[in-house]
Amino acid sequence: MSRSKRKGRNENRQPLTSPESVAARTLLSPLIPSRRRAGDRAARAKQLTPWQREPSQVQPGSSVDLDDGEFLAGVIDFVGTNMLVQHHTLFPAMSAAENLTTVAHLIDQWDPTGKMRTTSIIALCRSALESASRAVWVLCESDRDERRNRALRITRDEIQRHKKYVTEQVKRLEGTEMGVGAERLPFDTAEYLSQVTAQKNGAESAMQVLVDAGVKGAPPMEQIIDASAEWIDTHNPMKSVQPMANLTRQMYSFSSGITHGSTWPTQYLLGATDMHNVVADLLHVSLATTEAAVILWETQSSVDARVGRHCPQYLRQAARRLHPRYAPLAEDGVSA
Repeated sequence: MSRSKRKGRNENRQPLTSPESVAARTLLSPLIPSRRRAGDRAARAKQLTPWQREPSQVQPGSSVDLDDGEFLAGVIDFVGTNMLVQHHTLFPAMSAAENLTTVAHLIDQWDPTGKMRTTSIIALCRSALESASRAVWVLCESDRDERRNRALRITRDEIQRHKKYVTEQVKRLEGTEMGVGAERLPFDTAEYLSQVTAQKNGAESAMQVLVDAGVKGAPPMEQIIDASAEWIDTHNPMKSVQPMANLTRQMYSFSSGITHGSTWPTQYLLGATDMHNVVADLLHVSLATTEAAVILWETQSSVDARVGRHCPQYLRQAARRLHPRYAPLAEDGVSA
């Protein structure tokens, strides 16, 4: 094709945001089943917006309240909190909810702008799936000792990563890892070296306490995600969610490839319908997992089955239904 013909064809194209282009996309979108599914799930994700900003607080005497406290002294001194169950569940659940409400905003822009932002949506959904799965993995167990143990296992992993970071910083600041001609950063001061050295010593001490106590590290993220999906399938907190463990495993593998810049998943992004299918399915598993995390938090942060007022309305019945499973004491005085 000659350059002049290509130029003429490009000049005849409508801009993505022209009224004609927007009208065409708005008209055609409902005709693509996967596009409708993605839109429906995005609308559901928007309902998490108030919760991500203001979740229910832990009520005295609730399950989470009784889970926390009296952890290993050498560990809590370094971590800075004695509320390890709350520490490792509330923030991940809030992070997942924020990621998905951002996804909902991006999907809302599909028709008006014509920009799909597919890789960004996939990365956000993957992050939400990981964060929510961590919260579900800690909170889903009905046994209090196991919930506390899982919080400690995650704590060990985080301290190990923290220790690696500050050790690298100390080596760099002491000059043992400085490259030839490398310049010091503005904050590379003697005071900063003293701070990271203290953090390194504290991390080493806390890690030794955990090792001496026999605390194992947490499973790999893939196993945490699998376990969380299987719990959701078994206990079905949201009756509308279909069994999803196998789909979760598939979508996590796919989204990890995209997020890490691998090229093999791109074959599944050929054509609008295939792309919409991927987004719709990934949004399904990440949203279902995030909803489970929110339900478990609202159930266990509440002292009674009425559940906190900040629980999203459409999740309230599920949270109430699960409450007896985690209630500190049943009416007959026997641990639930």
